[in-house]
Amino acid sequence: MWDNTALDILAEKNADEEGVPASLTKVLSLICATDYIVDYHKKIRIKKSDIVRGSGNNLRNRDIVTIEDLFYDMLLPSSNTAANAISRYVGRLVIKGNGTVPIYCY
Repeated sequence: MWDNTALDILAEKNADEEGVPASLTKVLSLICATDYIVDYHKKIRIKKSDIVRGSGNNLRNRDIVTIEDLFYDMLLPSSNTAANAISRYVGRLVIKGNGTVPIYCY
């Protein structure tokens, strides 16, 4: 999100190097997901479509995992599979709800 305001750079590290922001995206996804999740002990089943290669690949098809554990897997071992499962679950909550998403989640 940006506007026409010039901002001062307060700190930077390797600002000119290309990087992969996937783990940072997971943090933002988690922040958005917390607007919709009420029960962190809710259990969901991992689907084959959730499973992707990458780090933190400890989840298997048909595993049953709590949202809390998926958040952990998504952030610490950086599981892409956990991120997909959370996205699928929250997507259904959004569709069932009023369809509004807070502005910072776009």
